[in-house]
Amino acid sequence: MKIRLIALLTLGFTARLLSQSTVSTMPATVPNNGLASVTFSVTANQPIFLTGMTNVFSGAAGSTTLVDIWYRIGGVLPAGQTTPSITAANGWVQGLSVNVTSMGNATAATIPFGSTMIALPANQPIGICLTAVSGTRYMTWNSAIQSAFTDGSVTINTQPNGFGGSFPNLTFTPRAFCGSITYIPQAACTGTPNAGTTTPSFTAVCPLQNFGLSLTGATAAGGLAYQWQSAAAATGPWTNIAGATTGVSSVSQTVDTWY
Repeated sequence: MKIRLIALLTLGFTARLLSQSTVSTMPATVPNNGLASVTFSVTANQPIFLTGMTNVFSGAAGSTTLVDIWYRIGGVLPAGQTTPSITAANGWVQGLSVNVTSMGNATAATIPFGSTMIALPANQPIGICLTAVSGTRYMTWNSAIQSAFTDGSVTINTQPNGFGGSFPNLTFTPRAFCGSITYIPQAACTGTPNAGTTTPSFTAVCPLQNFGLSLTGATAAGGLAYQWQSAAAATGPWTNIAGATTGVSSVSQTVDTWY
Protein backbone atom coordinates (compact mmCIF):
# COMPACT_ATOMS: atom_id res chain seq x y z
CA MET A 1 0.00 0.00 0.00
CA LYS A 2 1.79 3.10 -1.22
CA ILE A 3 1.61 6.16 1.00
CA ARG A 4 1.80 9.67 -0.33
CA LEU A 5 3.36 12.62 1.41
CA ILE A 6 2.49 16.28 1.44
CA ALA A 7 4.82 19.11 2.37
CA LEU A 8 3.71 21.06 5.38
CA LEU A 9 3.57 24.85 5.44
CA THR A 10 7.00 26.41 5.81
CA LEU A 11 7.21 29.77 7.58
CA GLY A 12 9.97 32.05 8.73
CA PHE A 13 11.45 31.57 12.22
CA THR A 14 14.32 32.51 14.49
CA ALA A 15 16.47 29.52 15.47
CA ARG A 16 18.85 29.14 18.39
CA LEU A 17 21.92 26.92 18.11
CA LEU A 18 22.28 24.65 21.15
CA SER A 19 25.15 22.41 22.17
CA GLN A 20 24.57 18.68 22.45
CA SER A 21 25.25 16.63 25.57
CA THR A 22 25.74 12.87 25.90
CA VAL A 23 25.03 10.44 28.75
CA SER A 24 26.51 6.93 28.46
CA THR A 25 26.12 3.70 30.44
CA MET A 26 29.44 2.31 29.20
CA PRO A 27 31.97 1.13 30.33
CA ALA A 28 30.01 0.32 33.52
CA THR A 29 27.64 -1.86 31.48
CA VAL A 30 29.25 -4.66 29.47
CA PRO A 31 27.34 -6.36 26.60
CA ASN A 32 27.36 -9.99 27.76
CA ASN A 33 23.94 -11.08 26.50
CA GLY A 34 21.42 -10.18 23.85
CA LEU A 35 18.29 -10.76 21.80
CA ALA A 36 16.21 -8.44 19.65
CA SER A 37 15.35 -5.64 22.09
CA VAL A 38 16.19 -3.82 25.32
CA THR A 39 14.39 -1.20 27.44
CA PHE A 40 15.52 1.54 29.80
CA SER A 41 14.16 4.84 31.07
CA VAL A 42 15.22 8.48 30.80
CA THR A 43 14.32 11.44 33.02
CA ALA A 44 15.23 15.09 32.47
CA ASN A 45 14.91 18.18 34.64
CA GLN A 46 14.01 20.25 31.57
CA PRO A 47 12.29 19.50 28.24
CA ILE A 48 14.80 18.01 25.79
CA PHE A 49 15.13 16.74 22.25
CA LEU A 50 16.71 13.31 21.86
CA THR A 51 19.08 13.79 18.90
CA GLY A 52 21.21 10.65 18.89
CA MET A 53 21.92 7.25 20.40
CA THR A 54 24.55 4.52 20.37
CA ASN A 55 24.09 0.84 21.14
CA VAL A 56 25.93 -2.45 20.76
CA PHE A 57 24.48 -4.76 18.10
CA SER A 58 24.88 -8.47 17.47
CA GLY A 59 25.79 -8.24 13.79
CA ALA A 60 29.36 -8.58 12.57
CA ALA A 61 31.36 -5.37 12.28
CA GLY A 62 30.46 -3.62 9.04
CA SER A 63 27.09 -5.34 8.62
CA THR A 64 23.88 -3.31 8.40
CA THR A 65 20.73 -3.83 10.45
CA LEU A 66 17.36 -2.08 10.69
CA VAL A 67 16.93 -0.42 14.09
CA ASP A 68 13.70 0.95 15.57
CA ILE A 69 13.50 3.27 18.57
CA TRP A 70 10.24 3.45 20.50
CA TYR A 71 9.42 5.70 23.45
CA ARG A 72 6.63 5.95 26.01
CA ILE A 73 5.74 8.94 28.18
CA GLY A 74 5.30 7.62 31.73
CA GLY A 75 7.99 4.95 31.72
CA VAL A 76 8.52 1.42 30.48
CA LEU A 77 5.56 -0.22 32.23
CA PRO A 78 1.92 0.92 32.09
CA ALA A 79 -0.02 0.50 35.33
CA GLY A 80 -0.81 -3.15 36.03
CA GLN A 81 1.87 -4.60 33.71
CA THR A 82 4.89 -6.52 34.98
CA THR A 83 6.62 -6.94 31.60
CA PRO A 84 6.50 -4.50 28.69
CA SER A 85 4.57 -4.98 25.48
CA ILE A 86 5.83 -2.42 22.97
CA THR A 87 2.64 -1.46 21.13
CA ALA A 88 0.78 1.74 20.30
CA ALA A 89 -2.12 0.45 22.39
CA ASN A 90 0.19 0.59 25.43
CA GLY A 91 1.20 4.17 24.70
CA TRP A 92 4.42 3.47 22.80
CA VAL A 93 5.38 5.70 19.85
CA GLN A 94 7.87 4.74 17.15
CA GLY A 95 10.30 7.63 17.04
CA LEU A 96 12.85 6.34 14.54
CA SER A 97 13.40 3.53 12.04
CA VAL A 98 16.84 3.57 10.41
CA ASN A 99 19.61 1.34 9.08
CA VAL A 100 22.69 1.13 11.32
CA THR A 101 26.18 -0.18 10.62
CA SER A 102 27.27 -2.52 13.42
CA MET A 103 30.66 -2.15 15.11
CA GLY A 104 30.61 -5.77 16.30
CA ASN A 105 29.16 -7.30 19.47
CA ALA A 106 31.38 -5.43 21.95
CA THR A 107 31.52 -1.86 20.60
CA ALA A 108 28.71 0.68 20.56
CA ALA A 109 27.60 1.81 17.09
CA THR A 110 26.14 5.21 16.21
CA ILE A 111 22.43 5.25 15.37
CA PRO A 112 22.02 8.03 12.77
CA PHE A 113 19.15 10.35 13.65
CA GLY A 114 19.73 12.71 10.73
CA SER A 115 17.37 15.64 11.28
CA THR A 116 15.02 13.61 13.52
CA MET A 117 14.62 14.95 17.06
CA ILE A 118 12.38 13.20 19.59
CA ALA A 119 10.77 15.66 22.00
CA LEU A 120 10.77 14.47 25.63
CA PRO A 121 9.04 16.31 28.49
CA ALA A 122 10.59 17.24 31.84
CA ASN A 123 10.21 15.61 35.25
CA GLN A 124 8.62 12.31 34.29
CA PRO A 125 10.04 8.94 33.29
CA ILE A 126 10.27 8.18 29.58
CA GLY A 127 10.47 4.53 28.57
CA ILE A 128 12.81 3.75 25.67
CA CYS A 129 12.84 0.51 23.69
CA LEU A 130 15.56 -0.19 21.15
CA THR A 131 15.11 -3.13 18.80
CA ALA A 132 17.26 -4.42 15.92
CA VAL A 133 16.63 -7.03 13.24
CA SER A 134 20.12 -8.51 13.69
CA GLY A 135 19.84 -8.40 17.49
CA THR A 136 20.66 -6.00 20.29
CA ARG A 137 23.40 -6.61 22.84
CA TYR A 138 22.78 -5.80 26.51
CA MET A 139 24.01 -6.76 29.95
CA THR A 140 22.61 -9.29 32.41
CA TRP A 141 22.55 -6.86 35.33
CA ASN A 142 23.18 -7.44 39.05
CA SER A 143 23.05 -5.14 42.06
CA ALA A 144 26.83 -4.65 42.10
CA ILE A 145 26.55 -2.79 38.78
CA GLN A 146 25.72 0.91 38.48
CA SER A 147 22.16 1.51 37.25
CA ALA A 148 21.80 5.33 37.12
CA PHE A 149 23.91 7.50 34.81
CA THR A 150 23.53 11.28 34.79
CA ASP A 151 25.14 14.54 33.76
CA GLY A 152 23.05 16.45 36.29
CA SER A 153 20.29 17.33 33.83
CA VAL A 154 19.40 14.02 32.16
CA THR A 155 19.51 10.56 33.75
CA ILE A 156 19.49 7.10 32.17
CA ASN A 157 18.08 4.42 34.50
CA THR A 158 18.81 0.88 33.37
CA GLN A 159 16.86 -0.42 36.38
CA PRO A 160 14.33 -1.25 37.74
CA ASN A 161 12.62 -1.59 34.36
CA GLY A 162 15.43 -2.92 32.22
CA PHE A 163 14.04 -5.75 30.09
CA GLY A 164 15.46 -7.73 27.19
CA GLY A 165 14.00 -10.24 24.79
CA SER A 166 12.05 -10.62 21.59
CA PHE A 167 10.02 -7.73 20.21
CA PRO A 168 7.34 -6.67 21.09
CA ASN A 169 7.07 -8.66 24.34
CA LEU A 170 10.23 -8.43 26.43
CA THR A 171 10.31 -10.87 29.33
CA PHE A 172 13.92 -11.19 30.53
CA THR A 173 15.00 -9.03 33.47
CA PRO A 174 17.14 -7.50 34.84
CA ARG A 175 18.87 -6.41 31.63
CA ALA A 176 20.89 -3.22 31.14
CA PHE A 177 21.21 -0.99 28.08
CA CYS A 178 24.79 -0.71 26.75
CA GLY A 179 25.09 2.59 24.95
CA SER A 180 24.41 6.32 25.14
CA ILE A 181 21.90 9.06 24.37
CA THR A 182 22.61 12.53 23.00
CA TYR A 183 20.27 15.46 23.56
CA ILE A 184 19.78 19.21 23.41
CA PRO A 185 17.53 21.36 25.63
CA GLN A 186 14.30 22.57 24.12
CA ALA A 187 14.81 26.32 23.71
CA ALA A 188 11.73 28.51 23.94
CA CYS A 189 10.29 29.24 20.50
CA THR A 190 10.88 32.75 19.15
CA GLY A 191 9.27 34.17 16.04
CA THR A 192 7.13 31.98 13.79
CA PRO A 193 8.02 28.25 13.84
CA ASN A 194 8.88 26.26 10.74
CA ALA A 195 6.51 23.31 10.37
CA GLY A 196 8.97 21.37 8.21
CA THR A 197 8.06 18.55 5.82
CA THR A 198 6.57 15.14 6.45
CA THR A 199 9.06 12.25 6.50
CA PRO A 200 7.83 8.61 6.72
CA SER A 201 9.81 5.62 7.93
CA PHE A 202 8.46 3.73 4.87
CA THR A 203 7.07 5.00 1.57
CA ALA A 204 5.12 1.81 0.79
CA VAL A 205 3.32 -0.29 3.42
CA CYS A 206 0.82 -3.13 3.69
CA PRO A 207 -2.68 -2.43 5.02
CA LEU A 208 -2.66 -1.80 8.80
CA GLN A 209 1.15 -1.99 8.97
CA ASN A 210 2.45 0.57 11.48
CA PHE A 211 4.97 3.13 10.21
CA GLY A 212 6.46 6.29 11.61
CA LEU A 213 5.87 9.92 10.68
CA SER A 214 8.42 12.57 11.56
CA LEU A 215 9.34 16.09 10.50
CA THR A 216 12.35 17.27 8.53
CA GLY A 217 13.44 20.88 8.86
CA ALA A 218 11.03 21.69 11.68
CA THR A 219 11.86 24.25 14.35
CA ALA A 220 13.53 22.74 17.42
CA ALA A 221 12.02 24.59 20.34
CA GLY A 222 9.94 24.12 23.47
CA GLY A 223 6.31 25.07 23.90
CA LEU A 224 5.22 23.84 20.46
CA ALA A 225 1.95 21.95 19.93
CA TYR A 226 1.58 19.28 17.24
CA GLN A 227 -1.42 17.69 15.51
CA TRP A 228 -0.95 15.23 12.64
CA GLN A 229 -3.72 15.14 10.03
CA SER A 230 -4.55 12.84 7.13
CA ALA A 231 -6.59 13.09 3.95
CA ALA A 232 -7.52 11.03 0.91
CA ALA A 233 -6.29 13.82 -1.39
CA ALA A 234 -3.61 16.50 -1.27
CA THR A 235 -6.28 19.20 -1.16
CA GLY A 236 -8.10 17.65 1.82
CA PRO A 237 -10.40 17.73 3.59
CA TRP A 238 -8.01 17.10 6.49
CA THR A 239 -8.90 15.07 9.58
CA ASN A 240 -7.02 15.04 12.90
CA ILE A 241 -5.36 11.69 13.72
CA ALA A 242 -6.39 10.78 17.27
CA GLY A 243 -3.45 10.73 19.67
CA ALA A 244 -0.94 11.93 17.05
CA THR A 245 0.09 15.05 18.95
CA THR A 246 3.91 14.86 19.05
CA GLY A 247 6.59 15.62 16.47
CA VAL A 248 6.86 11.92 15.66
CA SER A 249 3.94 9.51 15.47
CA SER A 250 3.16 5.90 14.59
CA VAL A 251 0.20 5.37 12.23
CA SER A 252 -1.30 2.81 9.86
CA GLN A 253 -3.64 2.96 6.87
CA THR A 254 -5.77 0.84 4.54
CA VAL A 255 -5.73 3.12 1.45
CA ASP A 256 -3.34 5.64 -0.14
CA THR A 257 -3.20 8.53 2.30
CA TRP A 258 -1.76 12.05 2.45
CA TYR A 259 -0.26 13.40 5.70
